Amino acid sequence: MPEGSTHPLLEATTDRERTRWILIPCAWTIAGLLFTVQEIAVAKVHGGHVSWVLVGVIELVYWNVWAAFTPLVIALAKRFPLTGPRFVSHIAIHTIASFLMAPLASVTEYFLSRGLLGLLFRITDLVHHALFRRSQAVLYR
Repeated sequence: MPEGSTHPLLEATTDRERTRWILIPCAWTIAGLLFTVQEIAVAKVHGGHVSWVLVGVIELVYWNVWAAFTPLVIALAKRFPLTGPRFVSHIAIHTIASFLMAPLASVTEYFLSRGLLGLLFRITDLVHHALFRRSQAVLYR
């Protein structure tokens, strides 16, 4: 590219839009960190011990999968607003979209967590891993 010129996609993106796309993953990451702290605190209160890295990986993956879905949710909200004369049909569209997105997000989160934990800890069977079982036993009794 010639000096002083920018990429065409960057020219079409305003500073406000760029800020939004930066804030979306930041906000979801903050949610993930808060839920990580909550799970660790609950485990401590119940006298248990959990791996903060393990819980953190799982929570951050979970919440950032939703960060990836956020643009779709925003687009649906803009295209099918929950106001006006088509309110009922738009509610139906949002309901169907949520029934499709929620399982897709869960499956995506499961495979991303499994892959990341396999890389970081060589954990290949998350459900039967001792650290995970102890965490779940303490947190969900």
